[in-house]
Amino acid sequence: MVDINQYYKKNLPEDFLISYKGIYSQNLLEDILAASEAKLLSLNEGVKLRRKVYSILVEILQNIHHHSRVEENYAIIFIFSKEEDHYSVVTGNYIAQENVEKLQSHLENINTLDKKELKKLYLDKLYNGQVSQKGGAGLGMLDIARRSGEKLIYNFQKVDEKASFFSLKVKISN
Repeated sequence: MVDINQYYKKNLPEDFLISYKGIYSQNLLEDILAASEAKLLSLNEGVKLRRKVYSILVEILQNIHHHSRVEENYAIIFIFSKEEDHYSVVTGNYIAQENVEKLQSHLENINTLDKKELKKLYLDKLYNGQVSQKGGAGLGMLDIARRSGEKLIYNFQKVDEKASFFSLKVKISN
């Protein structure tokens, strides 16, 4: 079993802006977004950077909403911090084991693409992609990588035959 407390402590910087470790709820995601937006305003960030960070946060939190094993009240982790020259978002959530291989392949592919290739694939999926049962066309992670301009740092840790713990770190620069 993944020690979610240990993972949280390991990834929680001293100067974090917002953090959460606990059970998922839709209201929680809305609260995290509102608090994140307020933090960015209090830091006097420019409109362009605030929009960029907020858009990425929305995608990350939607990913948790659509792909977490929320039906079984699994915990999630969310850490939002400002480092010297960038913002950082770390998330962790449980996903169905049957989805790991497909997601891992998708993330590996995303990390091989440059900015131009990400944009082309994003637009192609946007206009020609098949919509999944969850309502997406695989655009979320593509959009996160495209907007952040950084490689996605991720890990899967198998919990049991039904679930894995998926962690994601996104660096957001100006």
